[in-house]
Amino acid sequence: MIAADTDRLTARLPDGYRARPFEDHDREPLVEEHNADAHPMEYQDAEEWRIWERMAPDDTEIRIVIDGPNVRPPSCETLYLNGPANHCLTRS
Repeated sequence: MIAADTDRLTARLPDGYRARPFEDHDREPLVEEHNADAHPMEYQDAEEWRIWERMAPDDTEIRIVIDGPNVRPPSCETLYLNGPANHCLTRS
């Protein structure tokens, strides 16, 4: 994963919000939030997400999480330099 300049991004966010690199423990709350609004056929699993990433790692990936007072779970976005954004269980 490519290191992201989260300090510059945080400076552009409203007060109380911060950008940070995605961490492994972010998966569970993001999956839980996704599944709350998804059809059972679209349910996801944090461990399956980890397995897929181990099987097909992408060194061009940039994944950033935004934390803030009104953001639960954290909002997440994944970008790839060689293709479109991934559906990173985003909540805005």
